[in-house]
Amino acid sequence: MKRQTIRSKILRAATPVLFSVALLQSCTSVSLISPYDEVTDGYLTALHAYVLGFIDTLEQQAGRDAAALTRHEQTYEGIERQITQLEFRVAAMPNNEVIVKLVHQIRLSVLGSGGPAQEGSSLRDLHSLNEHNRALGPSRAVLEVCRRNIDQTISAALALELYEKAGKTYNQ
Repeated sequence: MKRQTIRSKILRAATPVLFSVALLQSCTSVSLISPYDEVTDGYLTALHAYVLGFIDTLEQQAGRDAAALTRHEQTYEGIERQITQLEFRVAAMPNNEVIVKLVHQIRLSVLGSGGPAQEGSSLRDLHSLNEHNRALGPSRAVLEVCRRNIDQTISAALALELYEKAGKTYNQ
């Protein structure tokens, strides 16, 4: 009986402390993403459609002069502008580190790091990899791999935006 009395005293003393810790922990979650942003969602959706449409064009032109890098420099410049605009938007929002990293991955998968083409595997890097690719474009097989990589990267960012739209929070 003496043991039960000691246990109940400990339990009575510990209950308010445990309750306070649980309450405090539930109030102090760290948000790694900002709330849903309709503009970012729109930018990502437009970029996704534009880049995949460009890859469709390259696939249709593969192996012909029409797929030459020089004929598509303006398209790459347009993609560069869209990604820069998206980077500016997501960097300006607080608690948006996850989306910022995803947008950086989008840049790397489409345009590369800006270094020599031999160092990267972006769509642009592969388009400028060698004389054959510069003159006739990457092969359909290479473009399909690029499509999957780019689609997955942009889709991850879109999925996170839709998760935010649903009112969810991503806490660690």
